[in-house]
Amino acid sequence: MVANMLAVGVGGFVGANIRFLVGSWLQGKLTFPVGTFVINLIGCFGLAVVATIIRERVDWSDTARLLVTTGFFGALTTFSTFSLETFNLLVEGQIATGVFYGVGSLLLGLLATLLGVGLVRAL
Repeated sequence: MVANMLAVGVGGFVGANIRFLVGSWLQGKLTFPVGTFVINLIGCFGLAVVATIIRERVDWSDTARLLVTTGFFGALTTFSTFSLETFNLLVEGQIATGVFYGVGSLLLGLLATLLGVGLVRAL
């Protein structure tokens, strides 16, 4: 149990810091939350790839699986931030941007997941 908790913590530390660095670098001075948008797509794709590899190709230990899935990708992806940002865009009257961001994140996230699973299965 302790090893699994440490694995989640280490994965979370790395994922959260990558999220911060990449998100900050991408965002700049834009009003559209592009940093969160891109990180969520990367996270959807990456988690789909790893989960498919674990499920269909390589049996990882629980500790390794938790480090990458729950730790790294759990901290990397930012769905709660996405929800708040969508809400704020709508409340601030940026209806078209808010709707595009919300719907685009969902649809492109599902597409990224489909592509991740398809990539692993094609290899």
